[in-house]
Amino acid sequence: MSIYPSWTWLSENGLDTILGAPIDITQFFEGVETRYENVGRSMDAPEKPGLYFYLATVTWDLEVKGQANYAFAFSVSPDY
Repeated sequence: MSIYPSWTWLSENGLDTILGAPIDITQFFEGVETRYENVGRSMDAPEKPGLYFYLATVTWDLEVKGQANYAFAFSVSPDY
């Protein structure tokens, strides 16, 4: 990523040019780290109730090379 990031490349070439980039997910739950490689564009939520933390890493190695990381969390509630 450049010092002054810009969306110019994506806007000129379209987001479709990086849609095939692999997405790896690392899940953190109850002190256990689980890695999922190349999950695609979606994933299933866990069934066990609790608070889950995730780190998604997208890496592309095309005309423009780069990597982006996204951290997020969600809570799975028990069925009532």
